[in-house]
Amino acid sequence: MSERLMNTSALPSFLVTRFNTDKIKVRDNNQVITIEPAEETEYRCPLRGIAKGSTLTVDNFLEMKHIEKELEEANDFRLRS
Repeated sequence: MSERLMNTSALPSFLVTRFNTDKIKVRDNNQVITIEPAEETEYRCPLRGIAKGSTLTVDNFLEMKHIEKELEEANDFRLRS
């Protein structure tokens, strides 16, 4: 498998209109060519670091969700009866 980064000016015009970027990624894998837009900047999750400095851990979060689910089920049972 080979991969290369190219400029869209190397593509025919009907393909250029399909991409909203100037760079494309071209992959050749067993004589199958894949063309896809290339991300010019590294993706950064907007939620990353939202709990920085917090005491919230994954275990605490899962425990909170478990309790929340139990309360929702109890509420649903109360409403149905």
